[in-house]
Amino acid sequence: MGVVNGSLKAVLTWQKADQKCLPHYQYQPFPQFLLQNQGRGGLLLELNAIPTGLVRGEVSAEAYWWTDAQFLPYNDGQMLTTATAYLSHPLRAWVRVRNVPAGRIVLHRLQTSTVRSEVLKGTQSTVYPKVQPHPLGEAVSFAGAGELNIVSLRSEPLYTLMRDGNNRAHCFCAISSNGLHLAVLSKSLGFYFLEIFLLDFRLLQHTKAVECHKLCKDFKCSSSHNDHAECKWSPDGSHLALSSSAGLLLLVHKMHVQKVRNVCPDLLHVNLSTAASYDFDPRHRFSRLAIGSVDGQLSLVSADCHDNLSLKAVLHQRATGKTMDCVQYSPDGAALAVSFRNFSVKVYDSTDLTVVHKICMADLCSWLLPRVASGPDPAIMRLSFTNDGCCLATSSCDGKVRVWAVPRLLTLQESCRKAIISRIPVWEIRKWGLPQKMLAFLLQDYV
Repeated sequence: MGVVNGSLKAVLTWQKADQKCLPHYQYQPFPQFLLQNQGRGGLLLELNAIPTGLVRGEVSAEAYWWTDAQFLPYNDGQMLTTATAYLSHPLRAWVRVRNVPAGRIVLHRLQTSTVRSEVLKGTQSTVYPKVQPHPLGEAVSFAGAGELNIVSLRSEPLYTLMRDGNNRAHCFCAISSNGLHLAVLSKSLGFYFLEIFLLDFRLLQHTKAVECHKLCKDFKCSSSHNDHAECKWSPDGSHLALSSSAGLLLLVHKMHVQKVRNVCPDLLHVNLSTAASYDFDPRHRFSRLAIGSVDGQLSLVSADCHDNLSLKAVLHQRATGKTMDCVQYSPDGAALAVSFRNFSVKVYDSTDLTVVHKICMADLCSWLLPRVASGPDPAIMRLSFTNDGCCLATSSCDGKVRVWAVPRLLTLQESCRKAIISRIPVWEIRKWGLPQKMLAFLLQDYV
């Protein structure tokens, strides 16, 4: 069961702004047969982000792949991937490898013994590619060849945002947890711009806009044009985090689109390690973040956002001694995964930063180690947990997506939750009239 293509927009017309948007299908667990065939180090699955059938000829071993993979919301049996191959240069713009299609989005169905991969029609990107699944689980947004698109998983166009009169190229987007608001980062003439849109029944309705360099004078494009900027919604959708590969992290209020505070480096007095080395704790509205800084410190920060952001406390801090590439919470917030420049991943207990699991994939990418170890570019640029937190997907610069088992003993409550949501469309659980605490647990909606 799900939403038919023509009704995806109609669903959003009755979606409440203060509620988490939920899929209209049952939860699909990660395939059991893959869990039973673990490889070395807990490796469950390895696949190419861009299928080899799309690649024309040989690709140079010097190619650097910007890769992303995300499990669909409440569907651990399907995954979206994308990648673009570059020949990178430290002091000038990277050159795209021409025989690899740039930023094609691929839907992988993992439920059968042979993974079925389907390329979504019309998907491509001229920027660092990133897939952003809609919370409904049946559409994806992406920054294309200058424009921004939202398409269904059946390749039906839903929304398109073209370049405006100032010829600003859209480079990153993020959808809020209620499924109604779209944040878009674009750039032009060396500057970044943030815009917020409402996903209306017919079109994208522009609501807010701000020039990022007016929030922070250093938040702008680099002269080499190899910089990277991202945005991410807080769990309750009230704030936006803006980050850049220059190490900046800002919190912006959705309603006023004004600078709330410069978190990095003003509050922590140190820069972010990369644009993806932070994440919001899903168990809190907006005030708690995990931050990986350039000095190798992993910090859990609790902050209040009112008129100004004041640092209440650094709850925990752990010295990693390594360069961090990506920080990602599990959907329930219990685990925190961090990827490092040496092609390793550590999974921490999110309460006290105790290491509970380690993944080492250096032997799988040994020829790339010397290059990434001495450079500014990430080795593993994205992480994605399954809904139950028992598997973790890594997206690395060799163009591969790997899924790893993460040892986790589910409680009786968590096992019951999986059984319930796998037998009824997730959105219908709200109709049961359950106590709020129980409802929040079943839907992982803690805010």
